[in-house]
Amino acid sequence: MKRRTILLIVLVIALLALAVLIVNKRSNPANDLGTKNSLNESASLLEINGPAINGASAKISVSIPAISAADYLLLGEPEAELKMVVYEDLTNRYSLNYDEILQQVVKEFPGKLAIYVRPYFEADGSLALTYQTAVICAGEEGKFNELRRFIFAQKPLTDDILVDGAETIGLNKSKFSACLNNSELRAKIVRSVEDIRMIAVYGAPTSILDGEVITGARALADTQNGEGESIEGLKNIITRHLTKK
Repeated sequence: MKRRTILLIVLVIALLALAVLIVNKRSNPANDLGTKNSLNESASLLEINGPAINGASAKISVSIPAISAADYLLLGEPEAELKMVVYEDLTNRYSLNYDEILQQVVKEFPGKLAIYVRPYFEADGSLALTYQTAVICAGEEGKFNELRRFIFAQKPLTDDILVDGAETIGLNKSKFSACLNNSELRAKIVRSVEDIRMIAVYGAPTSILDGEVITGARALADTQNGEGESIEGLKNIITRHLTKK
C-alpha cells in the first residue's frame, strides 16, 4: 500500500513537471520548436476529439420515418423538390402562429416546397390527442385541412362541439364520432408521438427538413434571440437546402 502511494506521488510530480515545461515553451514567442510542438499538439487534440465534434454536429441532423400515405400534405405539391415535416400540437398557440408562417413560406417557393404535418403533444395532452384523432378521422374522408382549420379557429373543448364542427364541414356525425372514439387509432397516435420524442422532437412545433431540425415557430426572416445571437429564418433555411439540390 505504501509502495503504491509513493508511486502515485512520483507520477503526480512528473506530470506537474511536464506541464510546467510545456507552459514555458509556449510562453516564449521566439521558440520555433515550441510553436511547432504547440501546433502538433493542437492537431492531435483535434484528431482525438474528432468523434466528439462530429457527434455534436450530428445532433442537428436526424433520421425520421419516411413520408408515406399516412402523412397529410398540408401545403404545396407532393412533387416538390423539398419536403418538410412539421410536428404540431393543435392545442398549442405556437403551432397556430407557425401555420401562418408556413402559408407564407410556401408562397415564397411555389412548386419547390411541400409541407406535411404529424402529431406531437406532451404526455398529458388528452385534448391534443383528441384533436389529432379528429383530424385523422376527417382525413379519411378527405377533410383533414378543413377540420384542422376549424380546430385552430374554434378550439372546441368537448367531443360534442367537435362532432358538430365535423358535420359543418360535411362529415357524417355518427361515423366521425365512432372514429373519434376508436381506441386503436388513439393508441397508434400515442405510439407515434412517443417514438418521435425518443429521436428528435421535444416540443411543438418542430420541423424536419432533409434531416435538419428546426425548432419552434421559426420566423420567415432572420431574427435575433434575447442574447443577440442570430437565428436563421425559415426562408434562408429553405434556400440553403435548395442550393444543395
